[in-house]
Amino acid sequence: YTRRYTLSLHDALPISDEKRLEIVKEIGDVLWYCATLSRDLGYDLEEVARMNVDKLRSRMQRHQISGSGDNR
Repeated sequence: YTRRYTLSLHDALPISDEKRLEIVKEIGDVLWYCATLSRDLGYDLEEVARMNVDKLRSRMQRHQISGSGDNR
């Protein structure tokens, strides 16, 4: 899903270097909040990323990659 969205955004919207930098700064803020929250829950960000990859791999193997909700 993320790859499809990224390709669509890249193809559909020309983004100036200035806007791209603004977006990257916002991504940094989101990353900081995610790292802080995961640490507070007792996980490091690497472990959260690994769990997410495993979840997405499982969905792909079961052909459940599209749709909504985590328990697919």
